[in-house]
Amino acid sequence: MKLTIAVCDDESTIVEIVTSHIKSQDNNYEVKIIEALSGEELLEKIENKKIDVAFLDIEMEGIDGIELGKEIRKKYKDCIIVFITGFKARALEAFDINAFQYILKPITQERFSKCINDINLRLEEKIAFKEKNSIFIINNKKSVVKVKYKDIFYFEKLLNKIKVYTSEGDYEYYGTLKELKKELDMEKSFIQCHQGYIVNMSKIYKLKDKQIYMRDIKGYVPVSRKYKTEIKKILEENLFK
Repeated sequence: MKLTIAVCDDESTIVEIVTSHIKSQDNNYEVKIIEALSGEELLEKIENKKIDVAFLDIEMEGIDGIELGKEIRKKYKDCIIVFITGFKARALEAFDINAFQYILKPITQERFSKCINDINLRLEEKIAFKEKNSIFIINNKKSVVKVKYKDIFYFEKLLNKIKVYTSEGDYEYYGTLKELKKELDMEKSFIQCHQGYIVNMSKIYKLKDKQIYMRDIKGYVPVSRKYKTEIKKILEENLFK
């Protein structure tokens, strides 16, 4: 799993310290760190990106950490926000936006390690909950079928129907890809590869020419020129294994 972490502080030394602490921790994630020296800079850098964890200084000129946290919360309701501050009184404001924790300056390795461990536990809980409860419901009027997202290979558009290819079998129901995309996690779990196809990222293992080959299933899914660059980029970034 890939984890995107934002670090924002108007002191470059603090950004370096936090980044160093993050890199020194043992975790099960592929970590990408986005650094910024102001709230404005961070908002610009994450405009088209999904972040999972944010370490934010509270006392900054312009957009301070509290306001920055509010903006992040609006965009990413599940983001784990940790505030860094030199003043305990202001840290209490952090919990108004459902902050995960706060760390007082100066930052110690012991305190930071505890925070990272707590974050890892929270992420594991979220993943377990998502796997347990992440169900796609197929209603084809004759029957209702519940399928776990992790068991879906891909979706195919067939006139006014959608065909779902899963490890348990294939199903059809009336619907459109436009409606389907609103139901799916199109940032981390599924991606459109063709006008008529949406695939499960975790099932892809190879892109060859204009074809996607998937794990545990024969054949391939077509890739159009419009989507090939994005598919290739995702593969190169190792977003899935």
